[in-house]
Formats: sequence, C-alpha cells, structure tokens
Amino acid sequence: MDPGELLFGAATDPGEVSAALSDRYHVQAEPPIEARWTCLDTADWRLHRAGMTLRDSRRGRNSTLLLSDGAPAPFTAPAGSRAWPRRVDALPPSELRDRIAPAVGVRALLPLAEVAVRSVRLRLLDEQDKTRVRIEIDQQRLVGDRTAALPLRVVVAPLRGYERDGERCSTLLATSMSALAETGGASAVAFAAAGHIPGNPTVPAVHLDPGAPAAESVANVLRRWIDVIDSVRAGVLDDVDIEYLHDMRISVRATRSLLRLSGGLVPDSYAARFADEFAWLGRLTAPVRDLDVYLLELDGRGSTDLRGLEDLDPLRRHLAGQRRRALSTLRAGLESPRALALSVQWRAALDEIATADDTSPTRPVAAEQARVAYRRIVKAAAPVSFETRPEQLHRLRGRCKRMRYLLDAYGSIYVREPHREVLSALKSLQDCLGEIQDVDVQRAQLSRLARTLSRGDTSTETLLAIGAVRDRILRRDAAARRTVDRRLSRFCSPKTRRRVAALGSAEA
Repeated sequence: MDPGELLFGAATDPGEVSAALSDRYHVQAEPPIEARWTCLDTADWRLHRAGMTLRDSRRGRNSTLLLSDGAPAPFTAPAGSRAWPRRVDALPPSELRDRIAPAVGVRALLPLAEVAVRSVRLRLLDEQDKTRVRIEIDQQRLVGDRTAALPLRVVVAPLRGYERDGERCSTLLATSMSALAETGGASAVAFAAAGHIPGNPTVPAVHLDPGAPAAESVANVLRRWIDVIDSVRAGVLDDVDIEYLHDMRISVRATRSLLRLSGGLVPDSYAARFADEFAWLGRLTAPVRDLDVYLLELDGRGSTDLRGLEDLDPLRRHLAGQRRRALSTLRAGLESPRALALSVQWRAALDEIATADDTSPTRPVAAEQARVAYRRIVKAAAPVSFETRPEQLHRLRGRCKRMRYLLDAYGSIYVREPHREVLSALKSLQDCLGEIQDVDVQRAQLSRLARTLSRGDTSTETLLAIGAVRDRILRRDAAARRTVDRRLSRFCSPKTRRRVAALGSAEA
C-alpha cells in the first residue's frame, strides 16, 4: 500500500473529498488526467512477499514505473517501451530496478491487472495560500478480460514540515467518508478483481481429510500436480522465465515419486503406463533446465564463485545457442499429440482411482508410506563415505527426493511438529547430495564443452578460464562431501526414526 493511501467504496463521489477538507483548507483542483496502470508482480508474488507494490503508469506516450515499499514516497523510473512480461534485466537501469532485483530474482514481472484511471489532484492551501498537502483522487476501473468498478483511491501527501496536516487530513477523510478497512491497498484490490489473490499460488495446496479413503486422497494430490503442469505450460512455451520449467519438472518428479510409493493405491496398469509417460516428460524437459543452471552459474547467480574470471563470453554464447536449440525441441515435444493427450488421459485415470472401492483411511496409509521411504534411505545410506562415487550418491538422492515429495503431498495430515523436524533434516541432506550431483554434471559438461570449443577458434584465455571454472566447481564437491556424513548421521539417527514413526499419530 502506498503511504497515505485511503480507499473508499467504488460509488463514492470524488467531490466528497474536497467537501470534507474545505472547512479547514482552501482547496484548489487541477484538471483531471486520464491514465492506465498495469499492476505487476511475479507468478509467485515475490514483490508482494517483500512488502512492495509495482505498477506501470502510462499517460499518453509516457510510461513510468512506480514502486511503493514503505518509503515516504514512491520510487519512480522510466518503464521503457517494451511490453510485459519482462525480466528485471530488461528494465532501464535505475535505482528502482536495483531495489526490486533481489526480490524478483530470475522471475519475470507479469501484467496481472490493468486499470483505467481518472485522476484529479488537489492542493490544500493555508491562510497564506501556501500548499501544505497534496491530494490525489483516483477513480479506478478494471479493464481487460474482466471489467469492474474499483474503490476510489485517495493519496494524502503532505509537504515536508507539514506531516501533522497530512495526518489530520487522513483522519478526517477516514472518519467522515468511511474508508474501507484491511483492503491490502489499491493494487491488491485490482489483483483480486482480476482473479488473483496476492500471496496465493496459482494452483492452491491440497488439504486432505485424514479419514478419507486413501485412494481418493492420492488422486487429489496427483491431480494437483497435473494442474501445476498444465498451468505453467504456457509460461514454458513462451519462455517467460526459467522458473516455469522448474515448477513443471518438480511436479513431474513428484508424480513419478508418488506412483512408486503409492503402495497399490494406483492400479498396476495405470502406474506402469503413466510412469513411462511422465519419465518421457522428465527427459524432454531436462536439457533446457540443465542449460539454465549452467547459464545461471556463468551469470554469477549460482553456487560457484566466478569473481576474477574473464574471457567466458564464448562459453556463454555457446551455451545460449545450445539452449535455443533445446528449447525448440522442448516446445515441439510439449505441443505434440503425446504431451497433449497425457493430461487428458491422466485426469480420466485419476477420476477412476478416486472412486475406487477402497476404505483404508488416508492417515495410516500415508504414515506407512513415509516409514517405507525412510527405511529405503537408511539402507542406501549405510555404505556411504567420503569416497562414494557420484552415481551411488545420485541414487540415494533420488530416494530422498521421493520421500520429500511424499512429505509435501501429505503435509496437511501428518502431525505438524514431527513433520517439520523430519522435513528439515531431509532438506538439509537432500541439498548436500544435490550439490554433489550438480558438481558432477557440471564438471562433465564443462569437459565436453572445452573439447568442443578447442576444435574451433576459441582463445587460449577462454579455455584456461573454463578450466578455472571447473576447478572452482570441484571445490564445492569437496565441501559438500565433508558435510554429507554429518547430515546423514542426523537423518538416520534414532531421534529422526522416532519422528518418522510419529507422523501418523492421531493427535494431528
């Protein structure tokens, strides 16, 4: 919410603002101005979560970004001429861009609500005709696919030294005109009118009934994951930002994991058939995601410290070319009859699974699945040492992932405290194993790239820089291996075993 912002009912007459203040101040009105606001945020509400609101305000040919982050006045910056969505690095350089970049990260800014605005500005003058407070009155209307009248927006902006006048005006308007309470601000209201609730995921989490049939619950969880896959498909195809593909891959892996651990809740015929289909989808999406990770490393956004290394531009260009080709293959796959049929056929199968003749309640079934997944991890972890080969650690990591997705799937019915503690220990272990796996993949890829580039006209300096990157990546492997033993001990301890056993306690 902007500092000094008040909202009133959509039917409120703007003239009431002037009338409410005219007893104390001489009010001067400026000519009205027509504008369009595009209210912006990322797909996962990163600005909202950081306490920021951002909009692109267009008046005629002028386009200005307005950022509110709790400061006394909004930050402004040129918006540039390009259409939305846009990533932060595509915005013109400015202090505003620097302020939002840490929160936004790699995500694109999306145009989530379009608002037509008629603005009138008032100046409140004292007895000496000196301006003490500026008032902006905005009549707003949502436009686009949905249309709706939005609340009247009033912003009270006192000049420096007249803050008490500003407080007095805000109090007077709020009481005399009945300001709306707890709206979250004009941007939040516009988002909601456009069908978006700030902070809520596009596909909401599933809240399971612990006493419901287990087959019905597993179908609900699997249905949510295919909902996520379908919801991010357009973002992947349009290459809006790299997180759409990441979200798709998480849901694919989660689906495959639950098919493995469902304990017969999914009939064998369906489990085998769709396990193959989702494995195909996983292979289809892997090359672009791997290249995204490499490019993030080269941009300094990964886990490897690349400070002081130069002459890496040929490597970046080579990887970018590979990504363009891989993205073309991915798009063709996602638009193929096989991919389009997968969603339809899987949803039909889930409808059958949900109505199966099964009376087993969800909570004990989910608790047993967690115990099975935990025992498999403990068994695979027994021979692990500092020298264990990456392939064996990768298999262990796969078992950790499967348990992680299980804990996420049934998080709403597991006992809260044991669930939180087991998940924390598992995430720590999984992150460490993931670091080792990432290093192994990147090391092998860099070796192949160096051989490929050495056959061309790549400079010696670039090849040496690639070698230096590889060396720095290997340091991450050693650091992770020193940590993995400690995290394995924590996860495989009797204490964690007891917490896993308590996940299905009836006290939840």
